[in-house]
Amino acid sequence: MSELRPDAAVELAITSSGTRVSVAARDQDGRVAAQSAPAARGEADVASLVARVVAELGAQPAQVAAIAVDRGPGSYTGLRVALTFARTIAAFRGARLRACTSVELHAAGAWRAARVPTDKALRVCFDARRGHLHVAKLVWRDGRVLLASGPEAMPTAAALEALEAGDEILADASLAELLRPRCAALGAEFHATQDLDARLFFDPAVEALELEPQALEPLYLLATYAEPGATGA
Repeated sequence: MSELRPDAAVELAITSSGTRVSVAARDQDGRVAAQSAPAARGEADVASLVARVVAELGAQPAQVAAIAVDRGPGSYTGLRVALTFARTIAAFRGARLRACTSVELHAAGAWRAARVPTDKALRVCFDARRGHLHVAKLVWRDGRVLLASGPEAMPTAAALEALEAGDEILADASLAELLRPRCAALGAEFHATQDLDARLFFDPAVEALELEPQALEPLYLLATYAEPGATGA
């Protein structure tokens, strides 16, 4: 176990919108610890993962001064648990709270791994169920991931029509059969998403906005939560 100064602060990051829950912590010296677990096997207890990564830095949970969280689109259960945890830490321990969408993290991971060229717009697509797709457009500008539009849940036909020639498409592998014909017609490249890593929050390319706990709302995969004009999360 590493040693940490008693007055040192720890930054925490959580992403739980996919099939794995990933938690990372960073101390003031830049040391990073990370843990993850499958979301569907009962192994991904957020509090336990947080305790492990904080302990790896030789710290205590009370030393968490900031927490960043992925607000989706993503799994209902994963987002509900992680966002409730983040709100609690922010509200009762005074930690600064930041958040971004899962599409920004997916885009950052793809660009940083050089899987997608940074001179092309990237469309991230998720299955929003009920005949809808979540679609977001992102661009890489001046070393930053910028959310140009979305994420927005659209009827599948409209979502496919929204894809543009030359786009790079990033989506779950389960959507490959649906998206590849449209990609071929447009000359667009299809890339399968990978598991998110909470350490992406520490990448300067990712801009997570600071929020009050009551303003942190999830974007669930279920289409009705994200359709234009819908109220609530």
